[in-house]
Amino acid sequence: MRAHELRLRHAVAELVRTRRKAAGADNDLLARMLRAADPETGQNMSGELVVDNIVSFLMAGYDTTALALTWTLYLISQSPDWEMRMLDEIKDVVGSGPVTSDHVEKLKTVQQVLNESLRLFPTAPVIIRDINEDLEFNGTVIPRGTIGIIPIYAIHRHGKYWDDPHRFDPNRFAREDRSKLMRFQFMPFGVGPRICIGAAFAMLELTIMLATFVRAAHFESDAGFDPRPSGRMFLLPESGMPMKITLRRH
Repeated sequence: MRAHELRLRHAVAELVRTRRKAAGADNDLLARMLRAADPETGQNMSGELVVDNIVSFLMAGYDTTALALTWTLYLISQSPDWEMRMLDEIKDVVGSGPVTSDHVEKLKTVQQVLNESLRLFPTAPVIIRDINEDLEFNGTVIPRGTIGIIPIYAIHRHGKYWDDPHRFDPNRFAREDRSKLMRFQFMPFGVGPRICIGAAFAMLELTIMLATFVRAAHFESDAGFDPRPSGRMFLLPESGMPMKITLRRH
């Protein structure tokens, strides 16, 4: 694993060096990072820091996104009414052209479906924290050196926080109901100072990709298929996600 990590970092570092020498006018993520400057000191990021950020986006920006889409397409395959609602919205908002970031804010139904999918199948099912100092939590003393586990999957399905918690119901995330959610009730990207740095980016790309996929094809899974979520570092379907994909006629 370490050898693979070093090979990836070497490839990204070479890319960073090449782009820094080119000093072009590109406007992609890497170009913006290379141009970014500290507002107080005016200093640019070091090469090592740029590599760290790009590697983080490469690793966290594709695996979790792919899993979120996998679970969402499964849920849609079991919910044809929500599939049709999304299709109608995409047609009204986007038309026949490509789905872009300009459409995301208006794709409210698509985002409701995504949020409900992330509630039922959060790609990061637990958050782990090392307790580095003794602390008291709700009357319980937790000694330094303890490993803390926050069970996101369980919180997202807890009967104290959600009505009929195992049911797929994107209406929970309608704009007027979203404000009623407690801060720690829905945490697919974590919460607090260490919340996922790519949360906004992830929702942007997820919305665009889901709308593009649903408009292009119908996804079908067997009625009795049970994907059996397997909680490892990320939440995976234990036996994969076999689906029949039928392209739509336009």
